[in-house]
Amino acid sequence: MSVAAINRLVGELDQELALYRGLVGLLEDQYQTATRVDTAALNGLSETIAGQVGRLEARRQMRSPRLLEIVALIDRAARGGALAPEYVPLQQRCHDLRRLAGHCKALSARNGELLATQYESLRQVLYGDIHTYAPL
Repeated sequence: MSVAAINRLVGELDQELALYRGLVGLLEDQYQTATRVDTAALNGLSETIAGQVGRLEARRQMRSPRLLEIVALIDRAARGGALAPEYVPLQQRCHDLRRLAGHCKALSARNGELLATQYESLRQVLYGDIHTYAPL
C-alpha cells in the first residue's frame, strides 16, 4: 500500500474520529439533560444525535470493507515486530475508532437505562402500580 493511500485512509479516519468525539459530547449532554428532566431539550438532542449517527453510518458504509482486513494484517505485523513506520498512524486511528465506538455504545446504554428508569417512575406516579389494588 502506498504512503499516499495510507495518508488518505488516515485522513478519512480522522474525520470519522471527529464525528465520534462529537457524538460522545452529545451523549454526555443527553445524560445531563435527562437528569434535569428537560423534555424539550431532550427532543432536540435526540434529533441531533440521530443526525450524527446517520453521518457515522454513511461513513461506515463508504469505508472500504477491506480496511478491517488491512488492519488485521498490520496488527499481526506489529506483533511480529515487522511493522513499517508508515502504518503506525493507520493502526492507531483504527484502534482509536474501535475504542470510541465502544465508548459511545456504553454511553448510549447508560442513557437508555436512565431514560427507561425515569419513564417507569413517571408511569407509576401517573397510573399507579399495577398491583396496588389487586385483590389478595
